[in-house]
Amino acid sequence: MKTVLMTSAAAVAMLCSNALHAQGTDLVGTWSLVSSDIVNDGSKTETFGPNPQGSLIFGSDGHYALIFIRSDLPKVASGNRVVTTPEENKAIAGGLVATYGTYTADDRFITMHIAHATFANWAGANQQRPYTISGDSLVYTSPGTTGVPTVVTLQRVK
Repeated sequence: MKTVLMTSAAAVAMLCSNALHAQGTDLVGTWSLVSSDIVNDGSKTETFGPNPQGSLIFGSDGHYALIFIRSDLPKVASGNRVVTTPEENKAIAGGLVATYGTYTADDRFITMHIAHATFANWAGANQQRPYTISGDSLVYTSPGTTGVPTVVTLQRVK
């Protein structure tokens, strides 16, 4: 009986881990941020500046973690991350976003079920993002925090 249960559990785990691939997606893995741009009325705003840094990790277990950061965040003058000026706080808050939770996907959409986020308004939200994968490039459209969608481009980390 123990062998049957272990075999059944292994089969279920394998099916779950392959479910995203069976749906035609290839998201599982680590992706590096290339760009994050708001395009509005023909003008483009680089959300995290001209040289953004960050990673988006999709686990085969259905969990994800995302962190995007401006490369030019200010150093905190006090040297203590909890002793900052209002200007430092504003620059840091405006140049960083991190979320984690679970995700589901099909051939066209990633739905991020956000557990927590540096932008606390997103905690508990489900965000659906249309996406495409071409080779090692992932492009999706995020609802963004400004009310205008943000086009995010990532490169698969090998």
